Amino acid sequence: MIGMIQDKICKILQDLLKIEEPIAECEDLTNIGLDSMVAINLIVALEQEFDLEFRDEDLLLENFRTLEKIGTLINERQLEQVVYTEESEY
Repeated sequence: MIGMIQDKICKILQDLLKIEEPIAECEDLTNIGLDSMVAINLIVALEQEFDLEFRDEDLLLENFRTLEKIGTLINERQLEQVVYTEESEY
């Protein structure tokens, strides 16, 4: 699951940064062009792609610095949605 998430994140980043080379899981994305403007576009694209909303406290550049951190954050938000959906059914 995380691998599929990271593949999608990588594709989005490659499109935003206009690069074709693969991005390593732990690579510092600020070294390959991630800045505050790209980060905003990334956040919007991720919310649309994964049908979720990040919390205000999630919106720190540190949380979007590597594929690994982004994937973990998305996984956490998706798990919360599942738990919330299951709880609201009762």
